[in-house]
Amino acid sequence: MADVPNPKRSYDSPRRREQAAATRRDILEAAQRLFERRGYATTKMADIATEAGVALKTVYSAFETKSGVLRALWNVLLRGDDADVPVEQREWYREVIEEPDPERQLRLNARNARAVKERIAPLLDVIRHAAPLDSETPATIYVPFAQDPTTGFSVFIRTAQPETSVLPALTAAIHEIDPAVPTFGGSAMRDLVNESQSAYLRRSSASLVSGFAALAWLLGIVGLYGVVAYSVSQRTREIGVRMALGAQPGAIYRLVLREAGWLTAIGVVIGLGSAVAAAALMRDLLFGVHPWDLSTLSIVAAVLGLSALAASYVPARRAALVSPVEALRTDQ
Repeated sequence: MADVPNPKRSYDSPRRREQAAATRRDILEAAQRLFERRGYATTKMADIATEAGVALKTVYSAFETKSGVLRALWNVLLRGDDADVPVEQREWYREVIEEPDPERQLRLNARNARAVKERIAPLLDVIRHAAPLDSETPATIYVPFAQDPTTGFSVFIRTAQPETSVLPALTAAIHEIDPAVPTFGGSAMRDLVNESQSAYLRRSSASLVSGFAALAWLLGIVGLYGVVAYSVSQRTREIGVRMALGAQPGAIYRLVLREAGWLTAIGVVIGLGSAVAAAALMRDLLFGVHPWDLSTLSIVAAVLGLSALAASYVPARRAALVSPVEALRTDQ
């Protein structure tokens, strides 16, 4: 008797890929309509899912965050479609590069540049208003250098290599063209962004929030210590009776730490629920982070739990060192 293979449909079939691509296009088109109509800040991921007619989980699976949606939409509008083809390999780019006639090359370049700017113009307004902390972006027009020559200009280069290794080579390339041209102010775009006023304001806000969080953590630990210490003081006679009947110090440690552990566990559970709810309300301020980021929540819960147990150790040690005779003499 021969075994008959059970053919299974491949999950990564061409049809599924086409459906996924179509769903991605629907989401981006819905996001573009909402961004242009409502703005970036007031558009929620749930609104995008509803507008596209898909589940919210589908939007998160495809783009992870709202900034991811905006970034993907920008790339599609810049390229002209959602095909995974680099710009330098696209027909409209190659026809300009390969055109031998300078006049026609200039016309093709102007035509393509106009088409790109017409596609991205609505989204530029969305991006400009997406960060209310930033200063107002002045109106800008780009013209060929030959039409408006100036004695100073900036050169921007995108590279896959480390920026610091490219800067000397870029300076040398400019001096090969004209050794008399002075160059200065070379830096990586990441450094310019990090040193900008907007980044400073965001870092200051984050530092302020971190300071309040540290203060809340300290107050919580001190409060737990006070509660456990008060509980131990109220149960001094009980602890003395237990030790008089043969209870070992380890049992007293476990008694006190167990109660502190229950208080800590209840507080951590309530705190995690509140944190997820608060993060969901602040979803528009999160970039590249889910409101329910498991690693962050797990680390925070572990730190709080260990800190609470450490704060409970002193009252537990004090209880374990109680003299049964002195404890039984304590007035209630």
